[in-house]
Formats: sequence, C-alpha cells, structure tokens
Amino acid sequence: MKKIRRSQEFEVKILLSVLLWMTLCLPLCAQSAEGESGTQQTSTQQNSGEEQTQRERRQDILRFGLESDITELLSTLIRDKNSEFTPLILELFDTTKSTAAREKILDYCIAVEEDGLKEYAVAILEDPYDERKSLVNMVFRYAGELKIAEAAEPIRELLKNENEDYQDIAIRTLGRIGGSESAVFLSEYLDRDLSLAMRQTLVRALGELKAVDTWDKLVELAENDDENTYVRMYAAEAIGQMEKPESADILIELFSSADPNLRAAIIRGLSWYDTSEAKSVILDAFRDNHYKVRLEAANAAEKLKMTEAVSHLIYRGKNDPEQTVKLKCFETIAVIGTKEAVDYLVSVIADEKMSDTLRAKAAAVMLEHNFDTGIDSVLAAAEKNLGDDKKKNLRYALGREFAKYENPRLADICSQYMASKDVSTAGIGLDIYAKNRFPSLTATVESIAGDEKRGALYRKAKNILEG
Repeated sequence: MKKIRRSQEFEVKILLSVLLWMTLCLPLCAQSAEGESGTQQTSTQQNSGEEQTQRERRQDILRFGLESDITELLSTLIRDKNSEFTPLILELFDTTKSTAAREKILDYCIAVEEDGLKEYAVAILEDPYDERKSLVNMVFRYAGELKIAEAAEPIRELLKNENEDYQDIAIRTLGRIGGSESAVFLSEYLDRDLSLAMRQTLVRALGELKAVDTWDKLVELAENDDENTYVRMYAAEAIGQMEKPESADILIELFSSADPNLRAAIIRGLSWYDTSEAKSVILDAFRDNHYKVRLEAANAAEKLKMTEAVSHLIYRGKNDPEQTVKLKCFETIAVIGTKEAVDYLVSVIADEKMSDTLRAKAAAVMLEHNFDTGIDSVLAAAEKNLGDDKKKNLRYALGREFAKYENPRLADICSQYMASKDVSTAGIGLDIYAKNRFPSLTATVESIAGDEKRGALYRKAKNILEG
C-alpha cells in the first residue's frame, strides 16, 4: 500500500510540474512568436512608410520646393519616365512663373507623351514674341514631338510673317507635325529668297513629311546640277522616302554623279526599295572610293537585310581602310545573321591577331543579335584573356557587354571576373551580378560588402545588395 501511495504521489508531482511549466513558459513562447510577427509587421510597415515618405517628399517638392529642387526632381522623373505625378506637375505649370520650371515641365511632358499642355503651346505659337526664346523653342519641340496638329496653323502664320527669330525651328517643326497642307506650304515657301541653310532645312522637312504633292519639285531640285549639293542630297533622300517606283529610277540614274555626298544620299534614298535594280546599285556602292558611300551601302544592306551583300560586307570588314566602315559592316553582318555571317564574326572574336577594338565590336554585335549562337565564342575569348594584363581593354569591353544581359550562362564568367585581383575587372564582375543576381554568387558579393578594405568594391557591393 505504501508503494502504491508513493507512486501516486510521484505521478501527482509530475503532473503539477507539467502544469507549472505550461503556466510559465507558454505565455513567453506566445510573446516570442508575437514578437517575431510584430517585427515582420513593423518591417513591412517601415518599408511601406519609406515608400510613402518618398512619395510625399516628391509631392512636397512639387508643391513647395525651390526651383532647383523641382527641376532636379523632374530630371529624375524624365529619366525614369515616371508619370505618377503628372496632375500635380500640370497644376504646377499653371501656377509657376519660373521659366526654368516651365521648360523642364515641357521636357517632362515630351518624355511621358503628355498632351495636356497643347492649348498652352498653341497660344504661345500664336504670339511668341513676349516670351523667353528658350521657352518658345521648347514649345516648338513639344508641338513637334507630340505631333500636335493644332499647332500647324499658327506656325505657318509665323513663317508668313518672315520673322527670322523662329524660322528654322518653325520649318523643322512643321516637318514633324505633318499634313498635306503644311507640305504644300513648305514647297511654295522654297520659292522665296531664303538663305542656303534655310533651303536645306526646308527640303529636309519636306522629306520627313513624305508628301507626294511635292514630289515634282523635289525631283527638280535633285536633278539640278547647278543646285547646292546639300539641297540636292536632301531632295534625293526625300523622294526616296516617298517610296514611289519612279523615284528609284531617278536615283539610279543620278548615282553616276561625281559628288560623293550626293551618291551617299542616293543610297539612303534607295534603301526604301526592295528591288533587284536598287539592290544592284547598293552592292556597287560597296566598291565606291569614298568611305561615306560605302558606309551608306552597309546601312542600306542592314535595313533591307540583304543576304546577297554578306560577301561584300565580310570583304569590307577584313579590308576596308576606314575603321568606321569595318565596324558598321560588323553590325550589318550580325543583323543579317546567315551562317556565313555568324561564322565570320566568330572567327574575328577568336583571332588574337585582330585588334582588340574589332574583336570587342564583333563580340558586342554577336551578343546583341545572335546571343545563343555567339555566347560560347565570346565567353571563350573572355576566359582566355582574364589573366593577361596586356589584354585589359578587351577584358573590360567584353565584361561590359556581358553586364547588359540577364542569362544564367553568365554565372561562371561573372565569378571569374569578381575573383580578379584587378579592381576594375572585379567591379565589372559585380555589374554582371547586379544584372543577374545569381544565387550561387550572392555569398561572394556579401563577402565583398563585408570587407571595408576592398574600398570601391566594398561600396559597390553594398549598393548592389541594398538596391
């Protein structure tokens, strides 16, 4: 009986101990859990608060800020194409007397394609003479970029008055706005006694308008041997832009001109025609003695994606005496992208006898236009030159190209760049990481961000992790 009683007493003690533990510990656990939850909630609230603080700070700047603060904020919003504060910005435009602020707001409206100031723009163009010239020029740009049709009439009236203050920008703006009435007006305006520069501006504007009504006059200008070279050039390009079949015939005939600038403009005009006759002249232009004509031939071949031009482009890429032509040929080769074209670019990237500039350019266009087929050759070139300080410029150039792309195949080269003892190389590695955020390399970046002795790399890594 005594043994049973002791056993029962022992069980009671255990039960009491369990109850006591539950009484004391469970509230503490609950508080801990609530604390963790509260911490998370507080963190979320803080983040939300920070976002709200930035929004409110920007609103306050637009309402109460200094002119310099307002223009700086507008520059940021333009860069980010952020239209969040458009109503407040338009309200500011109505109330501010600051010309600098108004000009920046017009610039902002161009960036976000906001036409809420078109009535103001039309009113200014009807009578611009009491406003600061820089503001009026910005209004012209606003009207042209947003193609505000209502602005055409007051601009034509300004030109009729023959006031030279805004003559050039008025003509260029009419070319942007468009419309057959403006095209006819500008065509007739050519008959006035204008400076040579103004005639050139007029013909270029007519080209942008692509108004077939003015075709005859432009053909007359292009064919006139006594006309100024640049007027003829712009006229030739303009009739090409109109895409009339008759234009191609005229341009082909004019290509025998002794003036290389005119020949270059003719090739630009022919780039609008995907015909065997036009392409034949473009191929012939690759043999022209003047580099500008060869350059335009490469541009035209790219625009028309002329596979028949690949052999010409490769030859120019290897042998042209002008570096600008070689580089342009590389771009066109990559855009056309035939097997022959891609194989050539791969050979350039691997050729250690080739200049670093050309190898870097070939790599850049391969990654831009043929990433999947070109990445292996570019990675191989980068890895081979990582430890060669004589090839630093090539290493930097290739690294900067890698940093433009988000692709898992760049993880290994990113690691190798970050591991470099050369600060600039390691910094480019951080740029590649910033674009891709490879999970396998986060610890490496955290290590750099935790070591103040790394200087610029330390600061860069911290900014990346906090960004």
